[in-house]
Amino acid sequence: MFARKNIRGISLIELMLGVTLSTLVINILFEIYLASQNNHLMQNNLITMQENVRLISQIITNRIRMSGYAGCVRLSKDFPLKNHLMVEVSEKTKVQQYKNNEIKPNTDAMTIWYVNAANAILTHTMQDYSVLHVKSSVPFPQHDKLLVSDCVTADIIEVKQASLLNDGSQTIVSVHNLSHLYAKNTEVSKLDQEHFFVSHSGRFDEKHQPIYALYEKNNNDHKLELAEGIDAMQIKLTLIENNKIIERAIDEITDATPVMGVSLAFHFSSNVAQLSETRYIYVALR
Repeated sequence: MFARKNIRGISLIELMLGVTLSTLVINILFEIYLASQNNHLMQNNLITMQENVRLISQIITNRIRMSGYAGCVRLSKDFPLKNHLMVEVSEKTKVQQYKNNEIKPNTDAMTIWYVNAANAILTHTMQDYSVLHVKSSVPFPQHDKLLVSDCVTADIIEVKQASLLNDGSQTIVSVHNLSHLYAKNTEVSKLDQEHFFVSHSGRFDEKHQPIYALYEKNNNDHKLELAEGIDAMQIKLTLIENNKIIERAIDEITDATPVMGVSLAFHFSSNVAQLSETRYIYVALR
């Protein structure tokens, strides 16, 4: 006859325990995976933030150091300048607060002006108060703002019409008559005005939160996004007051003549990567 064998089955309790342990292991592995992915995402965001800091530091440092530069002249309040534009250009306004509806509320914004170093010269003494013949490596287009200076007096004008000649020189017609007829070799330089501010990029992250960015806009209203993920910018100006070096918020300064430097704080954030960092830049004026 057949021998009887003892066969032990798996109890319900053992089965449930095995399923529970398997589920627990899977959950632990999944949590480790998510932590690894979040860490990788945060590392990538930190690298991107560092690159953005380096980029905007180079751009803004270069622009701010040029602020108030006017070639061979210094546009102090007693310098004989004839400004034909609606924008005030002087030492007083070399760094000032910028106001616009597109700026994110509760963040600072600034405007600076400077004369482009790539200037031109008059090839002939002016014969007409609104016509200039210039030689320049970079042609001036219509609507450009120009500073014309012989280092004794200066005019700020807008280009009404510009014609490029065969020899590479230009004939420029000004919107307004200049104050006097400038002589040959007078400097003619492009006047640049730059605005820096934080604004909504028009994009949203994976959590449907608005993405902000730092922007630069020139006097022709060309808007350029410099860095994504910056949701705030604070600006303070360094100046000498009562023989002491102090810092004041940019909205407190109406005369930038004594300003020695600009301090900027950029706040980077990412809801997806849970990143929140503030980086600082200080730029001394020339």
